[in-house]
Amino acid sequence: MERIGDFLNTLDDVENIKPIVPNINFSEERPIGFAEKRFIAFEYDGKPTLYIDPNMQTHFDDTTPLSFTPLIARGGKHSAHGVFLVRYI
Repeated sequence: MERIGDFLNTLDDVENIKPIVPNINFSEERPIGFAEKRFIAFEYDGKPTLYIDPNMQTHFDDTTPLSFTPLIARGGKHSAHGVFLVRYI
């Protein structure tokens, strides 16, 4: 529950909403790590930003109110990888 609260607080700090297509080269030894480094070096501007799939861009702009609804699976399943849903209003 603490992580959910932290995420909700983070949404309040979002200044920008931008589309992004990850540049992942799967022929590299550590493709995700290298993609993260490239992103930090060339695209990240230090501002709290929600990066979204370009197909979602028509639903968001910098004035879109963000909300978050945690989902609980029936049967008590646990998601260790932190999947969440961001809704647009």
